[in-house]
Amino acid sequence: MKLKIKTLRVLLEYFLAFILLLDCRSVWLYLSGIQEWMPGILAFALLLAVIGLCLCNPKNAKRRQAQKWMLLAAGSAVYMAGYFLLKPGTPFSLLKLYAAFLLAITYSYLAQPQNSSPFSLLLCYKNIVLCLAGLSLILWFFGPVTGLLPATSLVYDSWGGGVRPLQSYFHLFYAETRGYSFLGLSLQRNIGFFTEAPMHSLHLSLALLTELFLTEKPDKKRCILLIVTIVTTISMTGYILVLLAMGYHLFLAKRKESNREAAKKILLFPVEAAVAAVAYQLVLAKLETSSGSTRLDDFQVGFQAWSQNWLLGNGYGNTEVLVQYMSSFRLYNTGFSNSPMLVLAQCGLYIGGVYLFGLIRGCLVGIRRRDWKLTGFTALTAYLFLLTSFPYTYLAVFLICLLNLAGSGRRRCV
Repeated sequence: MKLKIKTLRVLLEYFLAFILLLDCRSVWLYLSGIQEWMPGILAFALLLAVIGLCLCNPKNAKRRQAQKWMLLAAGSAVYMAGYFLLKPGTPFSLLKLYAAFLLAITYSYLAQPQNSSPFSLLLCYKNIVLCLAGLSLILWFFGPVTGLLPATSLVYDSWGGGVRPLQSYFHLFYAETRGYSFLGLSLQRNIGFFTEAPMHSLHLSLALLTELFLTEKPDKKRCILLIVTIVTTISMTGYILVLLAMGYHLFLAKRKESNREAAKKILLFPVEAAVAAVAYQLVLAKLETSSGSTRLDDFQVGFQAWSQNWLLGNGYGNTEVLVQYMSSFRLYNTGFSNSPMLVLAQCGLYIGGVYLFGLIRGCLVGIRRRDWKLTGFTALTAYLFLLTSFPYTYLAVFLICLLNLAGSGRRRCV
């Protein structure tokens, strides 16, 4: 019986991880014909997954955590009610975000076995991303790159506010119908299962961070697969993340080596310096493009909008307040690429502080415990938040809650 419950728990955790992935900028969420009911299905599936995992958890473990859960649930309800009272006219769609936080808290305290790693869910998420990464490489190469495998259908999505055609390969991989200009070359970016290459790179990057910093022994083959797939996305955010993550991982490895072994690694310094120089040149090249200018502009736009109401923001989902501060060169590109500034501009420090608290606490706890892997994971996750917009997704909400839970004495590695 215990074996069956354990198997069911693993299946439910993979199901929950797949929901987090689908909700974070997957093409399925924006496909014409299903985009109207996909959010509702995902919300219901999230509820079922968390309830199922709670039922799989032993009763004695739930009793020990129930008091903490009730305090957090009641406190978060009062906190959210305070926002609605202080800012009349707030759209009730904000309650969906609160419900996601409540389910993440419930998962963290009632659905996880006592003394287990809070990041076991991210292990499931990483394994799913690994499978999709391998599949995307094959379909990307034999599909849009070489043309040996024709697309199975042409679909349309609403990403970016309009109607966009995409080539579909069995609805497991998608390709844009036009190439991407990078460094004077016209290239086909690997967007995988997601709306655009930077979003694909986001998932690959989180999976890489999980493999490097949240597992006892990172697997080299898995890291290589993720890094190669990140390269095919042609995402500068992903490229820099790889350099930072691998550099930090190498630094941690050196700390554990003998002086002779460390001296041998010092010989790699010229190679590391060359890689850093190349990365620097790529960053400069990126900043000269419209995409790089837009990202820089997002920081200024977000700060100007936030300064209008630093505590409560300008309203959840209010994009007009951001558009009015955008530079004239991007009037036809009003998307936003900065999670912290988006939350601060729309919801103020009142809601944005929840995100900042989780990220800052994760770093400080890692430093205090001298758990440099947790510190690195949290700092690089904050980097992804800073350069990618996904703050209201289930994935972001669960990440923040899990980082908070990591500071409560639970072991890090899965």
